[in-house]
Amino acid sequence: MRQPPNPATTDLELTYTTSGYSGPMGSNPLCDVAGQSPLKVLDWKLGSMSEFIVSSAPSAGYTPDKLSRCGVAQWARSDLNLTWLQLQRTNVRQDSAPYLGTGGASVFQDWMGVFWKYSWASPTHGQVADHIWDAQTDPANTYPAKAGKAVPGRNSSGKPLTRLANQTVWDTEANTRRADTTRIRTAACDAITPRPPDGWQCDEYPFASTWEGAGLGDGNYSLRYVAPGHNLEAGTMLGQWYLDERIIHREAFYTEIAP
Repeated sequence: MRQPPNPATTDLELTYTTSGYSGPMGSNPLCDVAGQSPLKVLDWKLGSMSEFIVSSAPSAGYTPDKLSRCGVAQWARSDLNLTWLQLQRTNVRQDSAPYLGTGGASVFQDWMGVFWKYSWASPTHGQVADHIWDAQTDPANTYPAKAGKAVPGRNSSGKPLTRLANQTVWDTEANTRRADTTRIRTAACDAITPRPPDGWQCDEYPFASTWEGAGLGDGNYSLRYVAPGHNLEAGTMLGQWYLDERIIHREAFYTEIAP
């Protein structure tokens, strides 16, 4: 008996296209795409892969961080449908920010970073984690006192923090904010009584490396003296997270404390 023809597709090809960006801080052309896809379903089944590289030259970026933002769309066609069909779309950001190491990198843009590395049970940074937890969940009992204090940064608050990078001398507003934060924090720390043990350091939240720190001037921040080792370890962890996740200047993120 004659078998009916097999309706399964034998050809399946993918490709990618990009779009550029235009915003208040600058604009960039569409990103470059280079790569190839298997044409036969049999090749896919045998382990062949679709490999594409999305890139942009630093010279195409804007701001001194050389930012490029591009939408990336995935398309497919087969012998059963010769018209290219869009399967999915995502957004990427590429940068060559000098404070994020040598060379550039790319990250997915459709997310907001969450710094979750601190745990109040940690023997090396737990005092800082405990301070942040209290500031986020019980701000009325943190120093300095302020009626109606609401400290940002926790996901449930809906008010993220925004990175204030140190190496942004081109951003004059940032330079002013850093100086204001240092001035306000120092005066408030010096006024804390009773005085802490010798060598202890004044921890602050929101972090000094954010726009929402004491320099914002709204009083929605907290200070507490902690052991120097805890403060140093916490600062190192935050700095490494900025690097690993490529959190650029003026990028928003949340902070969550683990048990």
